[in-house]
Amino acid sequence: MRYLLMLFTLSVSIGLAAPQDGAADSDEARKLREQLASQDARIEELRKEIAEQSKTLKELAAKTEVQAAKTESVSKGLGGFQFSGDFRLRLDAQVRSANEVAAPLQNVRGRYRVRLNIDKQIDPRFKFHLQLSTGALNNGLTNDQDMAGLTTKHPFSISEAYAKFQPTENITLRGGRMDEVFADNMRFLWDDDVRFNGFDQTMKVPFGHNSLGFKSIEFRMSEYILTNPAVYILSSTSPYVSAGYEVGQKVRDSMLFHPGVVLKGELTPAWNHQVLGGIEIYRNPNQIQLASTTSGYPVLVNGVIGIVLSSAPGGTGNGTTTSGGAIYAADDYHVAHLGYRIERKGVRIAGREMPLFFDFQAARNLGADALRDSVMASVNLG
Repeated sequence: MRYLLMLFTLSVSIGLAAPQDGAADSDEARKLREQLASQDARIEELRKEIAEQSKTLKELAAKTEVQAAKTESVSKGLGGFQFSGDFRLRLDAQVRSANEVAAPLQNVRGRYRVRLNIDKQIDPRFKFHLQLSTGALNNGLTNDQDMAGLTTKHPFSISEAYAKFQPTENITLRGGRMDEVFADNMRFLWDDDVRFNGFDQTMKVPFGHNSLGFKSIEFRMSEYILTNPAVYILSSTSPYVSAGYEVGQKVRDSMLFHPGVVLKGELTPAWNHQVLGGIEIYRNPNQIQLASTTSGYPVLVNGVIGIVLSSAPGGTGNGTTTSGGAIYAADDYHVAHLGYRIERKGVRIAGREMPLFFDFQAARNLGADALRDSVMASVNLG
């Protein structure tokens, strides 16, 4: 009887425990179902977001296609030409006292400059460039236009026009009207705004490593056509006679040839430098002076541009055999030119990086016996 009672008690205990385990399993199952339901809801939200993103991407793709079509249409309409330009407004003053060679000058003036650039990449090797600019037609030293002349319209004419051929990365050939091949914006031998008609060639030879502080050498050469008299038999009444040309002879073109080299390299990661050397060889230089005289510019300038200038181009020199004459005192103009520049890539001033460089240049006219040297030293920041 005692054993039966113990078995009954055990069976009752077991029977009571079973429902408790089942309840725990039910809670865990319920929690699991809730988690799965939450994950299903999140998955559904992600599906909706993906669908919305896909719709947005399709809309963007459609807009991109429309923009691409518009761009292609505009490109075809412009023929692939690229336009750029600038405008400069300035106030400057020219003030000096009189001396033995110049009268006093006090001129405070407003000036402006407008330039329009047009470029066309014909193919990967050929490029065309055109620049239209303001500036007086009889002054090749500046593109600035004085605020004067009452209400008359100011000229807007061709400043640059050339074709550039680059068969390789290191060879460049240009022909047309362009800046001087050694132009460096220092105004040492020629003003920054002077442009020449002719041709130039540049070939760069990289060293592959920094040899003696240099990484490359550039060979440069230019041939500029300054005048085209087209006089085959000179008459006795021609203005060319005053420039030393003989009656009955042919008057040949005045030209400028400028060969030279430029070495470029790095001294340190922050400092780079360059050395340049060249020689300017002028043929028939007296025509340059003749074009600055009253009698000379009508035959050397007016006939070329097809209009009558009000005065001769500026730049009349005083190194002539007679005052105001058209014959230079120097026998020839073979101007040897040397230059050195050292530049720091950036100097931090007031939180801004500004370039700093020191420039030294010297020139000598090998065709003259006196007053033949010139030197310049400059420091530039910014």
